[in-house]
Amino acid sequence: MQAALTLMNYNKEFGEMSINTLVADLGKLCELANNGDLSRAEALLTAQAHTLDAIFNNLGRRAALNAGEYMGACETYLRLALKAQSQCRATLEAMGAIHGSQNAGR
Repeated sequence: MQAALTLMNYNKEFGEMSINTLVADLGKLCELANNGDLSRAEALLTAQAHTLDAIFNNLGRRAALNAGEYMGACETYLRLALKAQSQCRATLEAMGAIHGSQNAGR
């Protein structure tokens, strides 16, 4: 229920959602994961890694544009870029852990 409420609050731009439908859908996804089907988690992590990589590259370019003239802005953009890069790496490591646990069970 908590996850459904949070999803509803963060996804308002997609229109009204039925809380009952959302709770049921999340329940099905949890059941699949509990039964070993982690395909949704893998898809989610893949999408997140690509998004984080795009954020890293965008912020890296912004840092370069500010280098030399606006060092404070350059440093801020570069720090944020490296945080996105670190999160991307952590996301890919999580995917590797999922694959490792699935392959260990075979």
